[in-house]
Amino acid sequence: MVAALCVLGLVAEAAAWWWVVARGASVWTSLSPVLVLLGALALATGRVRAAEGSLGAAAML
Repeated sequence: MVAALCVLGLVAEAAAWWWVVARGASVWTSLSPVLVLLGALALATGRVRAAEGSLGAAAML
């Protein structure tokens, strides 16, 4: 299942970038939904967890 999601993610992100380059679409409107969906699918696999109480990059400083 994870390998299939990796391939799906590769195809979806490549298609979104193609849409930006070939069709002049906005990076934000084409890639944002793809990346949100891929993040949700990654969490659905159960192999990664959402960060709890982390400030992201600011927590590393």
